[in-house]
Amino acid sequence: MNINHNHILSLLQTGFTTIAVSFEVGMNAADDPTLRARNRNMRVKEYTYKALESDNLKVGDLVVVDSPSEGLTIVEVTRVDAKPRIELDAPFAYK
Repeated sequence: MNINHNHILSLLQTGFTTIAVSFEVGMNAADDPTLRARNRNMRVKEYTYKALESDNLKVGDLVVVDSPSEGLTIVEVTRVDAKPRIELDAPFAYK
């Protein structure tokens, strides 16, 4: 396991948790059978972000996140973790 030291620091922080949010991503329906029926060219992808506990987020809330490919984007919260869910070997920085 290749541990990212920034992720260890995240685990030492207090006052935050992690949330999952869903993005609709344009795809080719022929390439992926899991595409949504309502729009055959869109697929939902889930990503994990850090969030302040004081925000009291709930599943279904809409939030603004900074997406690497789209900039500031409105997305739906699909999971709120009771405690931060940080993968120590994740090759990316949690936002």
